[in-house]
Amino acid sequence: MKTSGLLILTLLGSAACAPVYAPAALNVPMLNGLHDAHVNAQYGNEGLQLNGAYAATNHLALRVSAQRYEKLNDSSAGTGLRQVMGTVGAGYFWAPRIGHGSRSSLNFDLGGGHVDGTFNVGGSEIDRARGPFLRAAAQVDTAYQFDYFAIGLAGRVTYLSQFYEPGTTLVHGVAGHYVFAEPAIVVRAGPPAFHVEGQLGLSIPFVASNWFGLINPFIASVGLGSNF
Repeated sequence: MKTSGLLILTLLGSAACAPVYAPAALNVPMLNGLHDAHVNAQYGNEGLQLNGAYAATNHLALRVSAQRYEKLNDSSAGTGLRQVMGTVGAGYFWAPRIGHGSRSSLNFDLGGGHVDGTFNVGGSEIDRARGPFLRAAAQVDTAYQFDYFAIGLAGRVTYLSQFYEPGTTLVHGVAGHYVFAEPAIVVRAGPPAFHVEGQLGLSIPFVASNWFGLINPFIASVGLGSNF
């Protein structure tokens, strides 16, 4: 798959190759100003994810995320994936005032991890993609905060560079480079100090250096968060 902007091609590719990526949830902290901080824990299609952000100034935010995903290949025909990933980053945010109002930000994150994806047919391993990867992402988001509710839109462009271990990519045997467009909607319910968070989105590849699979092209998670 050289270039694709269609999710249907992703689904077809996912059915015939070892997966190389489990999309992470988007880190949307909705900060207010200097020394504001946000942490959350989310669980869903992306596995378990922890996010944090801290406002070093009234407009500069420092960010961190950690993700662990595991889906065992316990059938004679199917895919499995183990993925661990960590990222750090920074962003520019603006919030007109504390309380009701909009929050918007532009963020950049850099990190990496390790992936081990398998594809089985008839009880035999047909394809395997295992090794470390580097990840870079640019994200823009905007949200509106009420007293006990917030809703936001976010978009992220994610670049992956996979370094496959020798002998583990049974079919392709080459390194991979991928770019994904990842839009999402984010909802919060509860006071900022302790709230429930939900997120729905997509991970759509539009550049890929070789055929690959996605464990799941949908981003969907729920969790708990706190601004303090």
